[in-house]
Amino acid sequence: NGTETSLQAEDLLGGADAVRLGDDLVFVAGARELAQIPNYFAVERRSFDDLDLGDGLSLSAAMVHDLAESFSITGKPGDLVAVLDALSGSVTVKRPGLPRRPATAGEELLAGDLLEIAALSRVSLRLSDTTRIEFGGRARLRVDRRVLLPAADGRRRLASVELTLLTGAFFARTAPTGPQPPVISLRTPLGTLAWSDATLGGQILMPGAPDLLAILGRAQGATGIITLIGTQGPQAITESPALVALERSGRARVIQALMTVRELDATLFSRLLPSRGL
Repeated sequence: NGTETSLQAEDLLGGADAVRLGDDLVFVAGARELAQIPNYFAVERRSFDDLDLGDGLSLSAAMVHDLAESFSITGKPGDLVAVLDALSGSVTVKRPGLPRRPATAGEELLAGDLLEIAALSRVSLRLSDTTRIEFGGRARLRVDRRVLLPAADGRRRLASVELTLLTGAFFARTAPTGPQPPVISLRTPLGTLAWSDATLGGQILMPGAPDLLAILGRAQGATGIITLIGTQGPQAITESPALVALERSGRARVIQALMTVRELDATLFSRLLPSRGL
């Protein structure tokens, strides 16, 4: 069930902290309280609600709980999820139980870490030996978790990585050779994008810009499928290359298919991340 609120999506997703105060959920920006939802965490409730932010945007109950953990003063970080390979500009990290601090290139990011990337700044995260994902300025993202499964040789392999992107631009790429890449799950207020073996990027809630997904290439076979899991269920995006609109209804609509990689690069990625060579 969705909880109707009068929350402003841009204010909450772009700069507010989701804080648990007793049983209440409070969104604060600095010393200013933006919104309060009484008894959201009350133990007598059998289930928690997704937060309807209006205009087709929402935070799932799982996303709310994860964000509240990141901003908790008593929370504890989890296991290693990613490595911050490189950064440019101003980037801060908020770890559960600790104050904000400047991020540093080469540091390990743990489950629960939240990155805030200032305008004209960017970061590159290494998720596995074959998978990188970059985020442009004004992005807010949470490093959620990764899943390891037994491999044929008796060791464990990285099966999936889960991230949360509240707002901002991203660009993901997978090396053409090497170990099997993990499935990437990117939770957003428009739904969850999941992929593997693909080169793609997009923008979510960027000021004055549409919500878009651009697909440069994907591998042949099932692992190359890109899926959007929105309010209307999962939708496979099979066109590649393609420029896709991420609609507030939780669906994806292809704007232009069969573009050349050069056209897509000039249309979207050069604007989102003009210096991708981190």
